[in-house]
Amino acid sequence: KTLTIGVFSDSYWEVQNGYSYQILEDAINRFEEQHEGVHVEYVSGVMKDDYIEWLSEQILQGNAPDIFFLPQENVCEFAEAGALKDLTEMLKEDPDFD
Repeated sequence: KTLTIGVFSDSYWEVQNGYSYQILEDAINRFEEQHEGVHVEYVSGVMKDDYIEWLSEQILQGNAPDIFFLPQENVCEFAEAGALKDLTEMLKEDPDFD
């Protein structure tokens, strides 16, 4: 199984962070260690100013990442378009979710 993650290349907070990819890589490594047989990949190089357009195109083409970062100001429009899934019931049913 492969999970894809949608991320953008610049800082969300407009502050340079040379470790942003390292943080993501570390999280991916931990996840893969805990979930044998699952590979996680992400697309890099999409700048923050282009990210929403890129993500929208991916969704329209049926190539949306499994998980994606979404700036707060875009949550409503993506939810209204049906691009987000409500996980509430699945989380309630998962005894291991914390």
